[in-house]
Amino acid sequence: MTKFTKDSKLALIQGYDSDLLSQTEYANQMRVTKSQFQYWLKLYEIHGETAFT
Repeated sequence: MTKFTKDSKLALIQGYDSDLLSQTEYANQMRVTKSQFQYWLKLYEIHGETAFT
């Protein structure tokens, strides 16, 4: 299992564009589970960039 730094999580979330890929497709490309990606996305929506500090 790969550990992600706060910067890599932030970059991963900010790189997501729902107009181009589904959450499942993007998560697979980034080699994370869909549920982990959705969790990070929700944290980012609620707390913004401070979510991963």
